Parts: sequence; C-alpha cells; structure tokens
Amino acid sequence: MRRLAALAMIFFSWILIGTAHSQDWQWQNPLPQGNWLNDVMFVNETTGWAVGDRGTIIHTTDGGQSWTWQESGVSSSLEAVYFRDDMLGFVIGGESG
Repeated sequence: MRRLAALAMIFFSWILIGTAHSQDWQWQNPLPQGNWLNDVMFVNETTGWAVGDRGTIIHTTDGGQSWTWQESGVSSSLEAVYFRDDMLGFVIGGESG
C-alpha cells in the first residue's frame, strides 16, 4: 500500500511539474519577431525600444504590452540602444561594432 501511495505521489507531482513548465514562456507582440534581442531601453514607463540580430528594432508606447517594427536599414546585429528622450536615440552594432 505504501508503494502504491508513493508511486501515485510521484505520478501526480510529475504531472503538476510538467503543467507548470509548459506555461513558462510564450510569444508576445510582435507575434513572433523571431530574432534575438540584445538590449532594451525605456525613456519612461511607457516608451521604449529593443534592438537585436538582423537589424531588429522594435518600439513600444504602452509599456511593452505591444511592440511595432521600426525599420533600421541594416541587416547586421544591433547590440545596444540608448535614448536621451523619446525623439533622440542611438544604436550601436554592425559587423565590427
């Protein structure tokens, strides 16, 4: 009887752990953008940018609830982003930095 109780406990623990891990990560907006993101910068609670591989720049104005693509004009990796305010920013990247 003890062995059966122990096996049942292991089985239910395994199911609970599997269920919990299946909900860890999910794609957000944009759905999905698919490139690695290397840096994120917010100038206030709602406005921010993220940059990444293949010239990826995405922008949010609602605190990250939704993101829109912003054309970078390059296809190389963008490594860092800095914005002084919501109109003036800098991005660092490229083949040799």
